[in-house]
Amino acid sequence: GALPQLAQGLLEKLQKGEMECMICYDMIGRNARVWSCSGCYSIFHLTCIRKWARAPTSVDQSGNWRCPGCQAIQLSPANDLQYWCFCGQQLEPPVDFYLTPHSCGGTCKKPLDKSKLGLCQHICTLQCHPGPCPPCAAFALPEACGCGRKVVTRRCIERDEGVVSCGYQCGGMLSCGRHYCTRVCHKDECGGCKVVVAVACFCRRKLDRVVCGQVPVPGDVAGNGIFSCGSICGKLLPCGNHVCSRECHPGDCGDCELSPESVATCPCKKTTLRALRRSCLDPVPTCGQECGKYVSCGRHECINLCHLGPCPPCEVLVEQKCRCGASSRVVPCNVATSTSDEHSFICDKKCEKKRNCGRHRCNVKCCPSDSGDNHFCMLECGKKLRCGEHFCQELCHSGHCRPCLQSSFTDLSCACGKSSIPPPVPCGTPRPRCDFLCLVPQPCGHPATHTCHFGECPPCTVLVAKECVGQHVTMRNVPCGSREIKCNRPCGKLRKCGVHPCGKTCHSDPCDSDDSSSLSCGQVCGASRRECSHTCVAACHPGSPCPDVRCEFMETITCSCERLTAAVPCEMGGAATRDKAPASQRKLSCDDDCVKAQRLKSLADALGIETNGDPLTAYGSSDCVQEMAKRDSQFVTAVEDRFKYLLLGPKSVACVTGLRVHVFAPLPKDKREVIYQLAQRWNLSSSSVGWEARRYLVVHVNSKSKMPGRLIKLNVVAPLFNPGLDVDPKLVVALLDLPGEGDISRVVLRFAGECELIWLNDRNAITIFTDPSRAATALKRVDHATPYHGAFVL
Repeated sequence: GALPQLAQGLLEKLQKGEMECMICYDMIGRNARVWSCSGCYSIFHLTCIRKWARAPTSVDQSGNWRCPGCQAIQLSPANDLQYWCFCGQQLEPPVDFYLTPHSCGGTCKKPLDKSKLGLCQHICTLQCHPGPCPPCAAFALPEACGCGRKVVTRRCIERDEGVVSCGYQCGGMLSCGRHYCTRVCHKDECGGCKVVVAVACFCRRKLDRVVCGQVPVPGDVAGNGIFSCGSICGKLLPCGNHVCSRECHPGDCGDCELSPESVATCPCKKTTLRALRRSCLDPVPTCGQECGKYVSCGRHECINLCHLGPCPPCEVLVEQKCRCGASSRVVPCNVATSTSDEHSFICDKKCEKKRNCGRHRCNVKCCPSDSGDNHFCMLECGKKLRCGEHFCQELCHSGHCRPCLQSSFTDLSCACGKSSIPPPVPCGTPRPRCDFLCLVPQPCGHPATHTCHFGECPPCTVLVAKECVGQHVTMRNVPCGSREIKCNRPCGKLRKCGVHPCGKTCHSDPCDSDDSSSLSCGQVCGASRRECSHTCVAACHPGSPCPDVRCEFMETITCSCERLTAAVPCEMGGAATRDKAPASQRKLSCDDDCVKAQRLKSLADALGIETNGDPLTAYGSSDCVQEMAKRDSQFVTAVEDRFKYLLLGPKSVACVTGLRVHVFAPLPKDKREVIYQLAQRWNLSSSSVGWEARRYLVVHVNSKSKMPGRLIKLNVVAPLFNPGLDVDPKLVVALLDLPGEGDISRVVLRFAGECELIWLNDRNAITIFTDPSRAATALKRVDHATPYHGAFVL
């Protein structure tokens, strides 16, 4: 038979090489390894379908992945997908240019009937082909119609249309036994009778019309009742004195319950009657004892005296628990055992347990599930799915929502329409990438330089010459779409006060905000004061004189010998300081140190000794050292203690070879400068290495090193290790007394980037590591490596 239209189209595309993979949109070649869906028969590259099967968006909650073409669930894992021919008989079919691509060339042999009925037992006899197999054209065995009156022969494909029918009325007896089937000839059961008949109840007081198939009694129902109307029977009993108190029932009503033959004891059945009763009208004597029968609750006995009729409701007080079991109350037993809503006990405790979703709490009063874990959340999830358009419609749950399973069956195209994704398109799929230039005309008139897009176009990137917003300069090579081009010059425009120019960097108008009605620009006035040489520091006040206030500008005054200095306010202006001298005319009084300094200077001049600055200065003429001595004298003292121990300490300092060296920890730039200045006064050699964040300073003794004369040589004591000032000795490896032919390139190459190398002279070097373990490795592996000992004790 001829192939179906779908299979024929797939076959022609494969032979012409026009088949396209729906995942990567590349052509499927003859040599490609492919996978074909058994539901929609779409063909994909094997590598593409494996990537799709592993992607989280294609996997449902059960862990199975969906076909990108028909969204059918696939049970085979991604790793088990292999390259089979279309009929599934040959793995990795060879390339044969005389056969259909990806076909084994053999007989298809697929079963033609894939339904659960299994009516057709034939197989496809065509050559291995893509797409669905043609319908079966073979004849099936002759079969009788439903009523057995006629024998018909049909094709296999016609057997799915239903059973053979001769077209006559069935006529079979129905299950009710009263009517015959009126359906057209069929093969299944005739079913129940749907004829409506008129019937009576058992007591013959009520007539009703019911469906015959619902009558439980087969046969004729005209003379007998077949259902209960629910009312009291009311028939006269055989005693002739009483009527039946039962509900409408079939059969006889039975004997009277009060007849002498039926009653032989008192109502509580504890005492046998002695007096003979002759009729059912004679009263039944009671024994006078407690009844003792179990009441309706089934737990307690009746405490009333022996009596006729049913026992009253149980009045024994019992403890009744609420639904959640958290509270209780004392009520009569008949109330506690009642199942009606009005007698149910509900406390005011709210359930605070979280539901199974983990987001909401129960908040139900007297929750019956408070003691268990059955807190199912019945709210809708409502979270936005990852597609960004639809919301989760499942019950509230924990964890991530399932991927959106909706798909669009229209092309998903770019803005210009030149690139598109064919359907079906899963919801949330991004727009296809388009490499063509944007077709929207640019407002500046330049041709577009950006690719196709949605929304507003980005600024034009063509380089042009534009003037800054302050109209100061014309800047070249500026993108055309740039806004607010600013230069580095001050604005210079006159402010609204009419006095001060704008001091801001180049900016767009206006310089002043329109929020205030005042003419003041808010800048400092800057006008010269009349009392002194300083300027007015008040806010801009156009049209009004400067305020007459005391000047607070700080000036430096000295003593007569100019040794002492002090900063004092000008204090000119204002009504309280009219007669005060200006700060420039004031002088400090010299102290005793000034007198000593003058004497030492005179003595130095007489002896011909040069002095640098103040003779009383303790640390020389360096400003940074003097400033640090005033601010942090302990730091300067600690540095000089290390220099003293380095120069005058025992020979064990630094190493056994006699080279005395000390490495300082990374310090701020101002403290490193102080150490440099002090090292120069001690004639110590100093060098630094590393970047600014971790810059180490190394100081070692040379032949010209000596202690300054201002220090007194007392007992030299090793200072304690200070991690803020001294580098950790575990990070330093010394390379000392290297032989002439010694080569330390090994340490540079092996630990490159992990250490800093500092040459002290032509035979000694220091390496500083950032990791103690790497320093320990270098100490073991590198030749001529020795431990480091600085000017401190641990």
